[in-house]
Amino acid sequence: MEVAVRWQLELGDMVIARIDADSYSFPFTYGRMVGSPAFERFRLYFSDPDNWPDDDPQFEALCREIRDRGRFVLREMTSGIAYRGVCLNHDGRDVVWFRHGDPA
Repeated sequence: MEVAVRWQLELGDMVIARIDADSYSFPFTYGRMVGSPAFERFRLYFSDPDNWPDDDPQFEALCREIRDRGRFVLREMTSGIAYRGVCLNHDGRDVVWFRHGDPA
């Protein structure tokens, strides 16, 4: 895989994961997530919302934390350009695809 662009997924001052993007097909960018222990805590949040637990206090607290910390930001590591409100999908292993959100 040839890396086209490196991104990092941030929440507040915490780096959650790095994404090495390798292809683009409007409106999605595709890449591989570089393993990060911090991501594991948020993995369910990046799954299909139909699979989110109903009335789960722990998951509701996680969503509240994400909102209170300003939501996730995806930052292009070379230029520093960042987007908030990114639609990021994770296949459960290491492949991700995302669509840029609003400039942060």
